[in-house]
Amino acid sequence: MGQIISLGGYETLADIIRADLDLLFVGYNPSIPAIQRRHYYGNPRNRFWEDLHEAGFVPEVFRGTDADLRILEFGLGLTDVVKRPSPNIDDLTRDDFVAGFARLDALVRAYRPRIVCFVGKGLSDLHRKLAPAPPQGIRFERVPSTSPRNNGQRAQRLEAFRQLKRLLDAGRTDEISLR
Repeated sequence: MGQIISLGGYETLADIIRADLDLLFVGYNPSIPAIQRRHYYGNPRNRFWEDLHEAGFVPEVFRGTDADLRILEFGLGLTDVVKRPSPNIDDLTRDDFVAGFARLDALVRAYRPRIVCFVGKGLSDLHRKLAPAPPQGIRFERVPSTSPRNNGQRAQRLEAFRQLKRLLDAGRTDEISLR
């Protein structure tokens, strides 16, 4: 079962991470349905798991309270910048992001994933503006948000996930950029 932890006075999803991941996906923050289901991207209308499967990262759509833990088997991990759950990202503050990017920086330095991918172009833009300098030797990429707010952009989003998969498979992270 996905692990719920207490962090900053809130119940939230534990990071799904280990050393030397190929790819760490980073979302804005957990939604209320994600916390209730103990599952990253737990809103049934969020397309993260479908896009991950359709792009070839995982063999099936992972849904359910323990399914997201399987992502580690494929060299992938999950976290959020802001660990405080909210109904949507409009409830998050600049201070939330500054503190969250500092926490993310510490995670990335400790675990050293090959690629860090923001799930949301706006999140990537905030990272460039508010975060400390990224660690050397780790590549940062982004794909469009999989939020239900962005479901009208399915074709572009799926293509970005497929490009990310090709980048990962190529193993030549210095030759291709999704930005």
